[in-house]
Amino acid sequence: MAKVLVVDDDESVARLVAEVVAFCKHTPVVFDDPFAAALALREQEFGAMLTDYMMPRLDGIELLSIAQETSPRTRRVLITAAPNEELVREALRAGLAQMVIAKPPSIADIRHSLAWL
Repeated sequence: MAKVLVVDDDESVARLVAEVVAFCKHTPVVFDDPFAAALALREQEFGAMLTDYMMPRLDGIELLSIAQETSPRTRRVLITAAPNEELVREALRAGLAQMVIAKPPSIADIRHSLAWL
């Protein structure tokens, strides 16, 4: 059982992702503030991080970059309503994200992103 960081400023999406994480027998740690999530990445070890892309003050790609630097073994998954946006494709190419899930996320996609844990 691994801790999984869930970051989304949309409470309903965060709740859905956290419920699926718990169903998969992992421990969800939920933040609606990406800055608080970045601090958690420095202080705790997570098996995976599922983060929204469009958030105020710090977007998901910036958070992925912080995670890559501070917690490189954490699997990084980006959840976005714009999966074909060039910036998202670049994040995949650069290795910032190992997987991108279209928003709203499906239960199957969330479970698939956690399958290796």
